[in-house]
Amino acid sequence: MNKRIIFFTIIFFIASLSLEAFAATPVFDEKEREFITEAYSISPTLRPVDWPKLAKRNRGIITDEFLDKLEKSIDASLRAKRDQGAFYLAYLADVCAETVHKKSDYRLGLAWYYIKSDRGGEAIDICNNIRLTHPNDPNIELALAASVDANGDSAGAYPMYLDVVRRAPKNEAARIYLGKFYMKMNEYDRAKEQLTKAIEINPNSEAVGLLAQLESERKLKLAEVKTPTVSTPVNVEETFSPEAKELIADGNRLLEENNLELAASSFNQALAINKNSISAIEGLASVYLRKKEYNDAIPILENAVKISPTNPVLHRLLGTAYEQKAEGTGVILFLDQAIAEYEEAVRLNPEDGISQFYIKRVQEKKGNF
Repeated sequence: MNKRIIFFTIIFFIASLSLEAFAATPVFDEKEREFITEAYSISPTLRPVDWPKLAKRNRGIITDEFLDKLEKSIDASLRAKRDQGAFYLAYLADVCAETVHKKSDYRLGLAWYYIKSDRGGEAIDICNNIRLTHPNDPNIELALAASVDANGDSAGAYPMYLDVVRRAPKNEAARIYLGKFYMKMNEYDRAKEQLTKAIEINPNSEAVGLLAQLESERKLKLAEVKTPTVSTPVNVEETFSPEAKELIADGNRLLEENNLELAASSFNQALAINKNSISAIEGLASVYLRKKEYNDAIPILENAVKISPTNPVLHRLLGTAYEQKAEGTGVILFLDQAIAEYEEAVRLNPEDGISQFYIKRVQEKKGNF
């Protein structure tokens, strides 16, 4: 049985890949071809430890030139729509590169190719394959989030983007992708914040162009608006003392760094100065929700929406608190309350794409509750 598997695997390698059938693909020499053929006689997904062993035995042929040939072969396979062949070549290139202590991101590059081609499903499979041997790598987690997004599940991608940024706050690409997500959701202020942080990391970042695009789109939208549909809540922080503003800014920074206890302390100190500070309440509620402490979040948010009933962010946070309570208590009634709050957030801000996704998510939960 094993011999038959090996035989058909080799046949697949020769017939399906046809590496030299493409003009852009370099010709492998005899030793390189023997190495590749032997590798393809072993399934890397069924016996992943065998490829590194094989590469170590053949490390003499793993040169920059050989890796370059593999990379060009990956490209040729993609152009010939031989996706399985491209994946195996990328997997082999990663193993070879790791063997000689070079950068191994061929599968990751393949995942990004699929992401940019709106083929999120294939990208998800590749990212999950890489995670087996490289768990908790923020670059891979970012690619997985982008894959989920490209696969049409923006609601599922959103917390993944947030998690990558929390764990790797200096990751320029993570900031850019979270910024792009907010742009898609019409969350202007949040998008601007993330793109600005990306530029702080790298002044020559792609985010420079994206920020200019964001500002341009914002001006066009403002020009189109003849009469506001809802009243804009007054930013009560404008009348606050410098100390209160600094405490809220510190709290937001600490929250982003996932330093929840210190963030809560900063927000509570700001509330001691002004108990009706909407920004401080939003921050403190976000801390509670991050910790799944919905029973603490709900009363302060219910009080906040009485103070500022036209603030869509407060309604979205209250909806999240009710959603968490439904999951924690098993009471479906709280899902109905969550939907009501998310719908109110959308009514107040029709461009609130995140709340729209949350409505869909909760409705799906109700169907499986």
